[in-house]
Amino acid sequence: MIRRTIPLIVALMIVAACAGFDPRPQGRVTLYGRNEAPGLAWFGVMPIGDPPETVGFGADIGVACLTGPAGSELVSFDGSPSEGGQPQRMLGRVPGEANVLVMWVDVAGDGTFTAGNGAPPWWVGEDQAC
Repeated sequence: MIRRTIPLIVALMIVAACAGFDPRPQGRVTLYGRNEAPGLAWFGVMPIGDPPETVGFGADIGVACLTGPAGSELVSFDGSPSEGGQPQRMLGRVPGEANVLVMWVDVAGDGTFTAGNGAPPWWVGEDQAC
């Protein structure tokens, strides 16, 4: 009985230790943002990991580098995820391996936004790489 119990306990310890481990390859996202609406416009990778991979774009033009497991969704939020903001719209999926998803979001003064792939036409300077 003891001989069977020890391997079972060891196996359970290994499973418990790896419970938070995601075996999927990690991917990267380069997200350009422009926001003309009041407040921050929030975007991030779902499911939200620990630490969360989210960004809030304010009144300035910016770029953010996000990471997440391959296949995770890049989404917009209706507020800060750390304050209960909920996902609203999927923009793309995080690629795996050495690929990088490059996207832009442009938030109008009324809060509506458009999104596209690659560097945006309003970006000045060299393209950013994550």
